[in-house]
Amino acid sequence: MRQNPRNAKALNYLGYTYAERGVKLKEAESMIKQALELEPDNNAFMDSLGWVYYQMGNLELAVKHLERAAELSPPDGLICEHLADAYMRAKQPAKALALYQKALALYRSAEEKTKDNEAGLRRVQDKIATLNQSLNKP
Repeated sequence: MRQNPRNAKALNYLGYTYAERGVKLKEAESMIKQALELEPDNNAFMDSLGWVYYQMGNLELAVKHLERAAELSPPDGLICEHLADAYMRAKQPAKALALYQKALALYRSAEEKTKDNEAGLRRVQDKIATLNQSLNKP
């Protein structure tokens, strides 16, 4: 970062790493915003910012940014999963279920069968099963 403070991918990577761990969230927000200044239509960067807001508990901003990330191309399983997680926390289970199903399809159809895709597939299958159980309770 010190060698090239305008490296959008590095800014996003570090910011997203902080967000995933739930640490240094204000710093993560700042780094990802810098990355978005450099690449405003990058769906991964927009997802990262939405995920920071999700981790901060700001669901309104999380949903706004995650919805924008989902609108940008190309479609991505993790982005759909993050948006579904935000919908769940915002008590919108029908929207969440639709996005989990889309994420599942995207993970299944991914050209590269990576460990991350396989982990995402299992995670989303578990989330769908749990959500279906809670929706089917009398």
